[in-house]
Amino acid sequence: MIIQILIIVLAVLIVVSIMMQQGKGSDLGLPLAAVALILYLDP
Repeated sequence: MIIQILIIVLAVLIVVSIMMQQGKGSDLGLPLAAVALILYLDP
């Protein structure tokens, strides 16, 4: 389970970094990361 969480965190960070390079990450990155973590940590 820990490995899956780490993979999801890395994937979210990659997506956020890509969006920030496109200038869209500042508004969307943190909410998407929070939602992804909440959905994945919720059993």
